[in-house]
Amino acid sequence: MSAKVSAEDRARLRSALKEASADLLRYFERRTVSREDAADLLGETMLQAWRRVDKLPQATEAQRMWLFTVAAHVLASQRR
Repeated sequence: MSAKVSAEDRARLRSALKEASADLLRYFERRTVSREDAADLLGETMLQAWRRVDKLPQATEAQRMWLFTVAAHVLASQRR
């Protein structure tokens, strides 16, 4: 995460992750063999989201979709 990221962006991402994390975990659980793998993928998704916090949409409705897009990319990378 860059030092240029505003406190507001960080707060928005924390809020978006708080709202979506349980659903993201279920998303991974349906697509992996073990709960541990799902939890690891969720952690990686959170890390990738923090690294790209400046790309987080302003609209609350779009934030969830953005997080699931990040999650899909993480899953695809894990499967390669």
